[in-house]
Amino acid sequence: MTCDKLANMIKLSLLCCVFSAGCQYGPSKDQSAFVSAMLMNDDNVIFSYQNTVYKQAQGMAAFPDGGTQKYIRDRNIIGQHNIKTGKTKILLSENNRKWAHNQGHFQITHVKYPYAIAAQGGQDRELIGSLYVDWLANIETGKVTPIDTAGNLRNKGYKVVERHLADKEGTIVLIVNPLESKSDDYKDGISELWIRTSTG
Repeated sequence: MTCDKLANMIKLSLLCCVFSAGCQYGPSKDQSAFVSAMLMNDDNVIFSYQNTVYKQAQGMAAFPDGGTQKYIRDRNIIGQHNIKTGKTKILLSENNRKWAHNQGHFQITHVKYPYAIAAQGGQDRELIGSLYVDWLANIETGKVTPIDTAGNLRNKGYKVVERHLADKEGTIVLIVNPLESKSDDYKDGISELWIRTSTG
């Protein structure tokens, strides 16, 4: 192959790269959806929602293994809907900066009007490990508070195996096992009950 032909091939490759650089991602795709919902009383529903919009890699950006999606929006939301009035209120809207994209969704797990527990977990943004946080929501006040019961108890040598919302005052009952225990279920003689009030 002559030097001229080689130069032309390089020019052609460069032109292809320049052309594809402007078309690295496809059109926006909206993956927003409800994640969970629970009825709190006859009038109120508490729900979680993911607001996710991304663009799929294509062209050179997809080489060699499909590439990485480009996220336009990645938010996790807790909201309340009043069935009687038809009004919807956002209690918490959080930009996803801690978890890997499309993770860290809120999951409503327990309700006892006016309180609800929402769990949030998934792979961390640095892909080093997992993150887990509980949130306590009060739909009367609109206040949503992070409660790191799992982390706090881990520092004391325990792991949480069950959570229960005990009353309308926001009291949480935790069933815990020692960290060294291989069991992740309630075991008589091993498990303990811990109480957390709504004020901590």
